[in-house]
Amino acid sequence: MKKIILPVFVIVGSICIIAYNVITSEAFDKRFWNRSMSSIFLIIAMIIIIKTKKKQTLNDDN
Repeated sequence: MKKIILPVFVIVGSICIIAYNVITSEAFDKRFWNRSMSSIFLIIAMIIIIKTKKKQTLNDDN
């Protein structure tokens, strides 16, 4: 369980930073959207990795 806590904190922190960027951004230009989308894709990748790690640990226990 302890191994899963750190990636969850990273995901929550990333979401907070994205929200902060949206709130404080003055111009929604191409650079803003590129930065936001790359962060969102990283969060999705982290979630997928966490799910596969959980499945592997559950299969290893059996």
